Amino acid sequence: MRFPFCGQSYSSQSAFVDHQRTVNLYPELTESGAATNRVVLYPTPGFYSFCNFPTRPVRALFHNNNRTFAVVGATLYEVWDTKAFVSRGTVLNDGQPATISTNGEAGGQLWITSGGAGYIYTLATDTLSAALAYNAHLGGFSDGYFLKLDTTTSSLYLSALEDGTSWDAGDVAQRNTTPDKWKSFIVSHRDIWLFGAHKTDVFYNSGDTFPYVPYPGASIEHGIVAPFSAATCDNTVFWLGSNDQGDGIVYRAQGYVPMRVSHHALEYALHGYTTISDAVAFAYQDQGHSFYVLSFPSAGKTWVYDAATNLWHERAHYNAATGEFEIWPARFHTFAWGKHLVGDGINGALYQMSVDRHRDADGSIIRRMRQAPHIIGQHQWLFYSRAELLLEVGVGSSEVRNPQVGLQWSDDSGLTWSTVQYVSAGMAGQRQARAVWRRLGQSRDRIFRVVMQDGVPWRIIDLIVDVEPGMH
Repeated sequence: MRFPFCGQSYSSQSAFVDHQRTVNLYPELTESGAATNRVVLYPTPGFYSFCNFPTRPVRALFHNNNRTFAVVGATLYEVWDTKAFVSRGTVLNDGQPATISTNGEAGGQLWITSGGAGYIYTLATDTLSAALAYNAHLGGFSDGYFLKLDTTTSSLYLSALEDGTSWDAGDVAQRNTTPDKWKSFIVSHRDIWLFGAHKTDVFYNSGDTFPYVPYPGASIEHGIVAPFSAATCDNTVFWLGSNDQGDGIVYRAQGYVPMRVSHHALEYALHGYTTISDAVAFAYQDQGHSFYVLSFPSAGKTWVYDAATNLWHERAHYNAATGEFEIWPARFHTFAWGKHLVGDGINGALYQMSVDRHRDADGSIIRRMRQAPHIIGQHQWLFYSRAELLLEVGVGSSEVRNPQVGLQWSDDSGLTWSTVQYVSAGMAGQRQARAVWRRLGQSRDRIFRVVMQDGVPWRIIDLIVDVEPGMH
């Protein structure tokens, strides 16, 4: 019997309906039309240590024109591809994410907002200014202007053209279309998306004396619940939304129309978190997949949306002491020197993220898990004589000669689980090996779970189950 074993995380409000989880694996939809399965599971990336800063935590990462910068705690660092780094000055630290943007070669400056203050870093002289502006809660750049959002007064300020050291108090736009204040913004396709708690405005450069004005007809009836959840991914804007009717839906923009991309299972999970307003997001592209990574520090959870498949999976660090999955360490991202660099949101570590690496940030082997849909039939007794996991076998290495894969099951919709039964996934080079379990008992309703915690590239194709129906 073949059933849809490979898939996304989807644990419904009732586990008796659906209780799927995909942790540290992501589903890929095969495109050939003649593959061994329509959906397969591939391993999420691991981490190489890149450098460790003496301060903590990482609060922003930025790369442009072969120069890389990080805000870590209260310090601005420059980082080189040799993994060396140097302090470039200090900034205010409120524990929230910082922002870094640049006006490029025309201006030669970085604009940094941190702890509610704004700073200019001059690239030619490697000097960081004292705070030039306060109530600078988020920053950005568009069309030659640095941008400063003051969330207390719901005001967007523009710097002088190509000069972040000069700000005219009259160069400001203030929200007057709706009563909710702007609390976040992001620049996409030269448009400025200004998010309130309930509604969103989109400004464009009109060429007037104060260039930015609302785009006609682009008032969006959804705002943002987490100011740092906005990110550009797959050539558009993603964010964790709210409006005057509720919150906790993830949207992507289709033009100026918000399209829901979260599913009910994720939205139910968010409903159970103590807070979702502290969510932080980044996006990255790898192997043709564009991933929107959404982390919830208070809840200790990380969810990832794959724009190539429209499917969600989870990423997590496995705490062996507690036996629980915890928040994924990567919180900020930049692509520098052909490498995906990510910053730890708890400590001062910078990692290189790579699918070729199978270890977590702390050096432990990444634990991966796929929890499958229910097998229920007509709710009669089902007798399981055998299960075989179809996967790429014989991928062991000198470090892991004989990788093991485990199978366990639940007959009460995930309330309790059997002990894990491990079998070999094939010695290194043993390409005819088979991962098989036998005499698996009986159940009216069963969920199978596969777990892996050896440092090899786990590539999962399907689970085939030999099952015979019995009496009702």
